Amino acid sequence: MSSAAAGNGDAAAPRVHRRHQTQLAIGLILVILVGFTTLFGVYRPLGPPGIDPGWQWAANQAADAGLIFGRDIVFTYGPLAFLMVPLDVSSNLLVANIFFLVVQVVFTIALAALFIRDRHVLAVAVFAILFVIARHQGLAVEGFLPIVVGLLALFGVFADRLLPIGVAAVLAAILLMVKMSLGIASLAILAVASIIARHLFNRHYRLGLGLLFFPATLIVLATILFDHPSTFFQWLELSLQVVSGYSIANSITNAESGPFLQVVVGGIVVAAWFGFLVAVRRDRRLLACNLVFTLVVLIQFRLAFVRHDNHQYQFIPFMLALVAISSFFAHRRRQIIAHVSFFAVILIAGALANLVDPLERGLMPANLISRGSGSQALSRLTHFTETRTELAAESVVNLEPLRFGDDLKELLEGSQNGVGTLPWEIQYCPANGLEWNPTPTLQLYSAYTRDLDLWSAEHYASDDAPQFIINTFSAVGMRRQLFDAPATWRTVFLNYEVRSIGWKPEPALLLERRHAPQQSSFKKVSQGTIVPGGTSKSVPATNELLFADIDLRLNWLGRIQKSVFRVPMVVLVMAHESGHVSVCRLIPGTSGNSLLINRFPRDFRGYRRLWQGVQDDPVVRVAISGDGTSSFRPSATITWRELRIASPTPLSVGDPPRDPPSEPSPGSHLSP
Repeated sequence: MSSAAAGNGDAAAPRVHRRHQTQLAIGLILVILVGFTTLFGVYRPLGPPGIDPGWQWAANQAADAGLIFGRDIVFTYGPLAFLMVPLDVSSNLLVANIFFLVVQVVFTIALAALFIRDRHVLAVAVFAILFVIARHQGLAVEGFLPIVVGLLALFGVFADRLLPIGVAAVLAAILLMVKMSLGIASLAILAVASIIARHLFNRHYRLGLGLLFFPATLIVLATILFDHPSTFFQWLELSLQVVSGYSIANSITNAESGPFLQVVVGGIVVAAWFGFLVAVRRDRRLLACNLVFTLVVLIQFRLAFVRHDNHQYQFIPFMLALVAISSFFAHRRRQIIAHVSFFAVILIAGALANLVDPLERGLMPANLISRGSGSQALSRLTHFTETRTELAAESVVNLEPLRFGDDLKELLEGSQNGVGTLPWEIQYCPANGLEWNPTPTLQLYSAYTRDLDLWSAEHYASDDAPQFIINTFSAVGMRRQLFDAPATWRTVFLNYEVRSIGWKPEPALLLERRHAPQQSSFKKVSQGTIVPGGTSKSVPATNELLFADIDLRLNWLGRIQKSVFRVPMVVLVMAHESGHVSVCRLIPGTSGNSLLINRFPRDFRGYRRLWQGVQDDPVVRVAISGDGTSSFRPSATITWRELRIASPTPLSVGDPPRDPPSEPSPGSHLSP
């Protein structure tokens, strides 16, 4: 009997082995398919005119222009920004997409290694389906990269291996140089993973040695990308100022649709993630997975909904991807069902709030292998020469509206110290092959704090300032350059004069640097208080340019809002003598740098006349209004100052030009 049982056991052993081998093969095939079909590839042309294409070109051009972050420029992105938003500048496009490929390979290897340890085919199959859906619904590379850091950290903790932790730390250091918020999110992942390793899995402290790869990589990158250690620390300080100012200066102003519902749905999804964390707390691996990504969820929510500028559409796909990653570690059928249900609820909620559109887009590509994002990315990479040719042709078309006539191009090509652009249309430079001389914050609206504004002002008063500046009167979310960076604008006003006026593709001034700045003096006129949300205040009468320092300070509610989410908008309402009312957003960080009040221009015509020295419909009363007034102290000090200019200089060429036509004429441009 025993020999018969042994014989049956011997006969069953090969079948069990074959079944295990089959499961292993199926799981690995699924993992490889996920890695292939979800590969990221970023191939975009230059242009068209706009804010985002402008800073993206600037981020790619910075290294070639000899600019060093922290010394010359600062932005929300860092010196390796081109890895996130590559353009065909130098070798950036190729390097960035090889970087994406390497990260995808690392992601796939980590998934394969984790599967080989556990061999739960059903969990891998569910993960594969959910992750492909999340990718197709709009998972952005900005959300994917922290997920890779988290997966590597989890692999290191679960397997008690130093190498995955080290690779995660290296990637985190790179991401810090790409974008400050990505670096912060990655550091949060590593910090939580370290705590989990010690207190949840009782791992030895030696596992923490993998974290040393972070400072080691950071030192190597800093040595390459910065001219001095002090420049690196200066960049960190200035970048944190930009990150800190973002939630006040860029909180929602002009969302296209349903911003309140979208924020509510986003908040509910975040709360549901925490509820899900509690529900899986008895499974150590699922708990660890959810804990590792908890701080990242909060960071991504803040980035998505501070300002509805399309970032909100990345949040739901990111959360779907996290649920997919969590399902990879679900070993019981009940856990897998819970993950699928949670995924479906998030997808439906996102669809109801117009944050995803699975009905229009479909759950996944019709032909996943040949028409998915992975196959397209690989095709473009393997046919790189053809890809570059296509992008170059698209760039020519996109930049056409910004091209000048030959006379103006010839004038600007000879500009000493290059050409500047204010407030943000940088692409005049690549469109016309001009040497670019950037404002220190790349685009003026990013000078969120007093120090950033003063830094920009110093640039335009220095010997390194450009000879010519192309200056439009463009607004961004009810923001104007006169209030965004008042010290910078005042410095430009005193050091430059109008060379000509044109309107391609929008009204603009061509400013030329004076041989010497206008002689001027700043005189205090009076001081008082103004109540945010209160009655209006009279503007002191004067024939001089009148400025106001408004000392807006957050109260306890505002400080909490700024730290956790966003501070609602506050605006300055200005009543003109004619009865017209102008409304402009106040940036608390720069409102104390002296805002031009009495001659605040209503439109481009008024802006042009301001430069001509013509007093045009002065402002007579002001008030602070907006949803954010309750976030500030009940009264703000307002100090009035006169700017007395010794000998204002009119336009340097001919008679005052006509106002731009309501419709730009074909081929019109800034003619010298």
